[in-house]
Amino acid sequence: MNDLLPNLIARRDELIQLKKNAELRLQNLNYKGEPEYHIRVDSSKNQFYIIGSDNNTKRKYLSSKKTESAQQIASYEYLKSVLKRIDTELAHIEKLIKFCINTSPEAYYESLSKGRQKLINPIRLTDEQFIEKWMSESYVGCEFEEGDSEFYTDRNERVRSK
Repeated sequence: MNDLLPNLIARRDELIQLKKNAELRLQNLNYKGEPEYHIRVDSSKNQFYIIGSDNNTKRKYLSSKKTESAQQIASYEYLKSVLKRIDTELAHIEKLIKFCINTSPEAYYESLSKGRQKLINPIRLTDEQFIEKWMSESYVGCEFEEGDSEFYTDRNERVRSK
């Protein structure tokens, strides 16, 4: 869980930036969705057709002079679809973040009172407990040979190099 949460938060932040970018691009388009058209691309010939929102409308060919219109409509459709997908993923990520924070075993232990924590041996050490345990263990290094250089730390411990 501890590894998942930072990744979820990073993805959420990335999606928020993508959403801002997509919304800005959407605002800068000349086509704002009215009238409602859809682009159909004949990929074998690179021809563009617009189709009205009602299915009764016949498709209308766009000449190469009107490629800008096709780009605007296609960009509008793309950005609207991307924004829906971003919103969906953001909603799922928010649920997962909330789930991770509220249900992790580590968070439960840390939510207990200090008195209760002293009575329990947790399934995973907290950061403070791990540091305390690590600091309490003594280090036994290799022996120094006669004639080796002598370097000492601020705590007056002999070390092999500076």
